[in-house]
Amino acid sequence: MGKITIKDVAEHAGVSTATVSHVINKTRFVTDETKEKVLISVDELGYRPNLMARSFKQGRRNLIGFVVPDLNNIFYSDIIEEVERTILPYDYRLVTSHTKETKKRESDFIDSLTSGIVDGIIITSTMSSYEELEKHIPKDFPTVFIDRLLDNCPHDTILVDTFKSVRVGVQSLIEYGHRKIGFITGIPHISTSIERLNAYIKTLETNNIPIDKKLICYGDSMSQSAMPHVKSLLQLGCTALVIGNGIMTVDVIYFLQENNIPIGEKNGVDIVGFNDYGGINHLLHYIYSIDQPTKAVGKAAGEQIIERINNPKIPTRQIIFESTLCKKHQFKAKLSVKNLEWKSIL
Repeated sequence: MGKITIKDVAEHAGVSTATVSHVINKTRFVTDETKEKVLISVDELGYRPNLMARSFKQGRRNLIGFVVPDLNNIFYSDIIEEVERTILPYDYRLVTSHTKETKKRESDFIDSLTSGIVDGIIITSTMSSYEELEKHIPKDFPTVFIDRLLDNCPHDTILVDTFKSVRVGVQSLIEYGHRKIGFITGIPHISTSIERLNAYIKTLETNNIPIDKKLICYGDSMSQSAMPHVKSLLQLGCTALVIGNGIMTVDVIYFLQENNIPIGEKNGVDIVGFNDYGGINHLLHYIYSIDQPTKAVGKAAGEQIIERINNPKIPTRQIIFESTLCKKHQFKAKLSVKNLEWKSIL
């Protein structure tokens, strides 16, 4: 048998070609009984719709772009997986690009994707404000931002509130006797770094602990960027560290392990970090981990971009999910930093 056509499916199912088209394209109500007959015929005959022809007919590409900072970051890969799962029933596929936290790559990718390649775009931005992106996103182009909040952004935004979880984590460190608590966060201007730093500072101030700027360090939110700061913070006398994302958390843990510095023990270093990186799953019982609902974020992003494509005039939405602090380990009361055995190796 040659290439199966929509006419073959219609004859096999005993319906019109128009009915088959409505079932496949979801363009008109069809009874469940008729729909089942058509789908059985599609399956038995091995019919594959011509997606390109359908795209031209509908004026759509059936592709959605997703611009993220780092595809190696499991926080984003988990979200991508859930977005794909959500948009698939609508016959959409995902095109992903990663910016490596560079503004030029981000704007170039957005220019390319919105020039007719995709029907909508999801973005986690490295920009400082929406004004930097405004000329790169066509007016009324279906757009959803996730994870990071841009000032004056007119598009749908999906965020995770980590402020409360970081505060509870820092408070726990203080209650277990820590006074010199180092903080390593990501790129200074992005909203997640600002939010988590503010939570750290607010908690210290609430407990009348002076803010020492030497104990606040910045990475670039990518792998290896926390490494240079761990040693300097420990040399400054820190007995606990708060880490601003999952990739940097694993950097810190690896540094401590390589230098035989205990984690979560009475004579070691306590850590509050993010569980956004599969490489530390076997070590999570040593730290307080902040968990973010990546599946919920991905599902919401997928649903919102489909809704925005189909109904471009609906009011913009901001959806905020809550993070949770997972206390799998009880911190131990601290010795004086001068008595910690590992200090001599730094």
